[in-house]
Amino acid sequence: MKRIYCTKNLGEFIGSVDNILPVDNKDLKANDWNAHIFTLDRKKCLIFVHALTHYTIFIEKFKKGDLKNIDEIFQSKLKQQLDRDELIYGNNFLEKIHFGQELKFYKTNNNRKVLGRLNDFVNIFKYHCKDKYGNIDNMDFIKENGIINKVSIELTQENTKYWTKPFEEMKKLIKTCA
Repeated sequence: MKRIYCTKNLGEFIGSVDNILPVDNKDLKANDWNAHIFTLDRKKCLIFVHALTHYTIFIEKFKKGDLKNIDEIFQSKLKQQLDRDELIYGNNFLEKIHFGQELKFYKTNNNRKVLGRLNDFVNIFKYHCKDKYGNIDNMDFIKENGIINKVSIELTQENTKYWTKPFEEMKKLIKTCA
């Protein structure tokens, strides 16, 4: 099961998130994601940020009716992005970490690092939409998502800060799981 920690806005949009966090919610796992809903050109979009790698998936033009298929939509977008970024090295990773697992939505875990990164990526995404494409209908979402996943970020591991890219961190995670 993938644990999706929702912002307040996304939780209200979904309407049925678990308000009791898992006991181990501070111990981030490979299946933990944070998610948010935002508006771009009057269309709702979702952003999912992987808690460990900060690898990001955008789902554009999302409607309330799409909630019944959110598992399939997320899996499809994730696979498209991993394919585009040439990060799929074998089915073991896909089965073990991401595919065939249902999404379980929880209220926010208040992971400030991920939430801050989420806000940064939404702002970059919005800027790219307006500046490069003019509107959401002309935007190449997979390409722009790939660019965002190659933005340099600062992470902390074992109390040591270092600069990396979400793309590189996801590549490391995939190799350890493949």
